[in-house]
Amino acid sequence: MEKRIFLSRIGAPSYVAGNKAFVAQSPAFIEGGRTFLGVRDIGNAMGATIDWDDDTQTATLSVNNIVVKITAGASAILVTRSGVTSEVAIDAPARNINGRVYLPFRALLEAFGYNVDWDEATQSIICVL
Repeated sequence: MEKRIFLSRIGAPSYVAGNKAFVAQSPAFIEGGRTFLGVRDIGNAMGATIDWDDDTQTATLSVNNIVVKITAGASAILVTRSGVTSEVAIDAPARNINGRVYLPFRALLEAFGYNVDWDEATQSIICVL
């Protein structure tokens, strides 16, 4: 599989996945020392299938037979790999802000097995997808 770079800067109106720029539906922000990214933007960058359950406030992302469920307000995400579901604690709860769900970026990307880096100098999230 071809490797692509995902790059998002704090407050930027766009992000880059591969060599293509996308308009950010939910720009990244820092709160309480944690960097939050919009779940839909991360999912789009990974090429995920994304579903939303308004009743439970739960986003479900699926990529390469891995399914991650994120519920607004929850302090854990559910990760299913090879039919086995585990609850993974996150260091800050998922947030629903103006109809967009945000999550600390590292939690979601690592749930899908990606390595992520934070570049303090440029306030950027960098991940090889």
